[in-house]
Amino acid sequence: MDPLRFFADGGTERDYDRGAPVFFVARPQSAPRAGYWAVVDHAPALEVLTHPDWYSSFRGTRPLRQRPPGTDRLLHNLDPPAHTTPRARGRELLRAVDRDLVRQIVQTRALDTRHGAFDAVKALAEPIASDLLACALGQDPKRLHAVGHASAKSHEAAARLLRLDCPAHRGEVEEANRSLMETIASCPVPAGGDPSEDTGLLKLMLQAGWVTVVDAVASALRLLAEAGPTDDPVTGALAVDELLRLASPIRQFARTTRCDLWLAGRALPEGAQVVVFFGLANRDPVVFEAPHALRLDRRPNPHLAFGAGPHRCLGEAWARSVLRAVLETLDTLRIRPVIAGAPTPRISDFLCGHATLPLRWRGA
Repeated sequence: MDPLRFFADGGTERDYDRGAPVFFVARPQSAPRAGYWAVVDHAPALEVLTHPDWYSSFRGTRPLRQRPPGTDRLLHNLDPPAHTTPRARGRELLRAVDRDLVRQIVQTRALDTRHGAFDAVKALAEPIASDLLACALGQDPKRLHAVGHASAKSHEAAARLLRLDCPAHRGEVEEANRSLMETIASCPVPAGGDPSEDTGLLKLMLQAGWVTVVDAVASALRLLAEAGPTDDPVTGALAVDELLRLASPIRQFARTTRCDLWLAGRALPEGAQVVVFFGLANRDPVVFEAPHALRLDRRPNPHLAFGAGPHRCLGEAWARSVLRAVLETLDTLRIRPVIAGAPTPRISDFLCGHATLPLRWRGA
């Protein structure tokens, strides 16, 4: 089963029918690449992510696509050691937000939704992401909101192209990407670094940061709502890790083999595209007992929600603090999420989240 096509058709990690840990997926010759190697189990995924000397990011990290011109200096397309300096600058730009401020923003937004049903995406997750990234990056929240929506539309257009296998839809993707770049260009570049390098870092953080926070917060709330009523505390690092394991907002990233390799018993030729599916690796039954079950005290929990190796998510500590603040807010206000209507999934082979998520608070 082609995981990219499965997710583009609206499938979920829970419903995916697991097969071999690594397998080749042929795609139409009209595609930029004729096919890719899918990695769906934890051990081979970890091997790919932690060995940039074997599996390179330089030829692009999006499956079945050539790297766009002019993106060779973007952080996610660099391998060590070229990757090291811009990554350090990225940490500097994505400065830590005071934990009390994170908690204050989350609590304020939660209080705004205490009466009746609400859409957890539009009324809660999106405002939280805009407020927090505005503080972290020194940007206007309204601009961040516009960038986030443009980024989501770009990914959704790409999923439609993949689902329909129709080159005529490529123009829709190009238009969505053009709109996204124009929106990002309206955001001021931070001072103090190399302008061209910082522009690339800002693009990556704005494009990836907002929508992933939205999807992580909304998906975590849905998991808690579906788990049923409980008065037990849900705070702590273990709970955050388990929610991240099941609500990984990024579905996949690609690498390219630097030489002929063996991976999970399969022979991969030099130049082959290898796609790691994080959400599927996080549900590997060999590593995670009852892999689809939400166990807020799961230990150990070696999930790959943030990837691994030199390209491990730059905003990991920041993202953890956001989810922890959400859980602490639920306990402070003594509220729990309850499903209030049919959720609408975000249809994407790359992002895992919701377009809408009707909720209400129990205890409000």
